[in-house]
Amino acid sequence: RSTVEEWDIARVTALVHDNAANALNAAELTEWPHFGCVAHTLQLAIKSGLDLPIISRLTAISQNLVGHFKHSVPAMTALKGKQAQLGIQEHHLLQDVTTRWNLTYFLMEHLYLRYSKLNFLMEREAMSSKDELEYFSKEPVLDHNSDPLEWWRKNEERFPTLSKLARKLFCVVATSVPSERVFSVAGNIITKN
Repeated sequence: RSTVEEWDIARVTALVHDNAANALNAAELTEWPHFGCVAHTLQLAIKSGLDLPIISRLTAISQNLVGHFKHSVPAMTALKGKQAQLGIQEHHLLQDVTTRWNLTYFLMEHLYLRYSKLNFLMEREAMSSKDELEYFSKEPVLDHNSDPLEWWRKNEERFPTLSKLARKLFCVVATSVPSERVFSVAGNIITKN
């Protein structure tokens, strides 16, 4: 009341305070109408919701996930590489602050909207790698006059994982007979005498 008189405030409609005990006690001493700050009240209500076990676990997992990428250069580099490989626009990871629930909301929204797509594409890629062999096994057998290297060149987009494996395997000679022949012939030509 003394501050109101000192500042020559003619009329006080209501006090708005931050819900702290000291502010509440001071407001009650004035006998004026008083209300807790809507933003602070909302913050307290949301904090109660965020403290629910299932929500706090989800928040902790999200914070740990973001923290892992924020503190690991190799992990962040791999994430950026995967985004580029899958054609996903690169987004910066958001971190939250416990006193600002909207940052927690933005963190969750960011992970859900942006990285669920990344996760979906990575899962789809992994699934296609598993299914690739099954699809390949249903392909007709090549004619013995066909060029398998040419077939793989034409079908590497359909079978990306298997085509990489085929490139590695086709560079290996399938038999040791030619080298044995060479050494066998060399043995006939070169003698100790």
